[in-house]
Amino acid sequence: MNKEDNMNRDLLEKYFRNECTLEEREHVQKWLNSDSDKDIHTFSSMTEEKKVKSEIWTSVLQRIKQNRSGSISRIFVMRTAVAACASVLLILLFVNKINSGKDSLNESSPRTLQFCEKLVLTPDTDQEITFVSNCKAGNEISRTVTCKKGETYLALNFRFRNDNEIIVVSQNQFHELPHDLRIKVMRELNS
Repeated sequence: MNKEDNMNRDLLEKYFRNECTLEEREHVQKWLNSDSDKDIHTFSSMTEEKKVKSEIWTSVLQRIKQNRSGSISRIFVMRTAVAACASVLLILLFVNKINSGKDSLNESSPRTLQFCEKLVLTPDTDQEITFVSNCKAGNEISRTVTCKKGETYLALNFRFRNDNEIIVVSQNQFHELPHDLRIKVMRELNS
């Protein structure tokens, strides 16, 4: 085929369907790029030319619609992926919050303080504190007390009626101790 050959409809259709041989493709491209007036009207009739133009435009419009639907499906996939990522992130944050809540529960579990004779304490939060005294080997005693924030507490390992005991009183409750016990506690504090 050379440039002077008339362009026919079948060859153009093959070209737009990407079914041409390399030689046919070159022939159509030369024909499309030519400026010659004699190549402008190569169809046998105007109706055939209009029909080919119409088919070409229909093909172009179909490809445009396919590209739009492809971009719409890409947008849908992207939005779905973003939503999935956001869901996973929210689940991870929720699990983290639950786990940090468990940590705070562990922090509120009784705190243990060991001492031998006496201990003065002012906690910075409301909490349960277990006071443990193990001054004598094999003779460990303990007492758990709920302590209030900012209140000063006194813990004593005190021998009372032949038994070792732990006495824990707040500064506000000190005056409520029995008189004899209050005197013994005062002596213990001053020693």
